[in-house]
Amino acid sequence: MLSKFAESEDWTLNFTLQPFEGLWDRVGDDAFDIAAAGISKLKGRDSMWSEPHAEVRRSVLVLDRNKPSIQDYADIHRIAVVPGSAAHAHALKHLQHRSAILGVNSLEEGIGLLLDGSVEAVGTGSVSAAHQARTRPGLATLDVHRPNERVEEIAFAVRNNPLLLHKINQFILGLKTPQI
Repeated sequence: MLSKFAESEDWTLNFTLQPFEGLWDRVGDDAFDIAAAGISKLKGRDSMWSEPHAEVRRSVLVLDRNKPSIQDYADIHRIAVVPGSAAHAHALKHLQHRSAILGVNSLEEGIGLLLDGSVEAVGTGSVSAAHQARTRPGLATLDVHRPNERVEEIAFAVRNNPLLLHKINQFILGLKTPQI
């Protein structure tokens, strides 16, 4: 999406990898203009936010062969999550006290632990989980979102620049189709 946005503005897009924890706080420190990492607009994440560009439910990745025996958090004894992520907060809230939470630097690192048997699940969002399951044979998704929990809005944290915020919001809103 950001590539198409940059192209529509005739801008050159440069990506830099940053640690996830507090990414939304570091926008505008002259390192980057937009934080784009599937960031949920959660309480306590104070930033200038774009319009939401996706909605996500909490999910976990599991090995396809183990999906019949893992139905919910009660069946997970070891889970990998990125510290500070919505998946981390959700796991803390719903996992059994006897379960272990392993912090990883990235979803990719968590998938490595899943594939080598170090964990039984990797916490993430439904969009990311669906993509990983489609592109990586042997992985499956499990919906662990509770019916009473709100669906998370995914947005970009944007540098305090009203013109940039307006442009990206117009782009995002232009992608959405009206529903009747």
